[in-house]
Amino acid sequence: MPDIAADADPDTGLLTGYITSTSHGRAGPYRTMVNAGTSLACPLIAGLVADAQQGRKSAFGLINPLIYRLAGTRAFHDVLPVGSSMPQQDRGAYLPPGGAQDGTGIDVFDAEDRAQTQQVTVKGYDTMTGVGTPNGAGFVTGLRHAAR
Repeated sequence: MPDIAADADPDTGLLTGYITSTSHGRAGPYRTMVNAGTSLACPLIAGLVADAQQGRKSAFGLINPLIYRLAGTRAFHDVLPVGSSMPQQDRGAYLPPGGAQDGTGIDVFDAEDRAQTQQVTVKGYDTMTGVGTPNGAGFVTGLRHAAR
């Protein structure tokens, strides 16, 4: 179960560069690919925590108690389910083909498929986003004050 959430969507992911190895163990060509999931979300959160940690004499240590102390404040954006008031054009995104074999598609936002995932998005803590997503400067300032 999540404590907090961050961008992990491959459609908005981070472009990562890497060098592949050939079957003979030699360095292959440089390639780029979109990186997402936990590999994107964790560094985003770690960067915000590092910003909050700057200039402090002692480390935060485990921040989970601070996260829950800040729940419901301006430190977090509470992610709510897509409702009927959201304009139709904001409920999905066009997916261009990713290669010669791929076709185009539509990515539908907040497609929970509760029967398969047992996940839900609701006001307050939920099993999809925890207490929400860090709200930039509000999160950094909140961590600094909550850790006093």
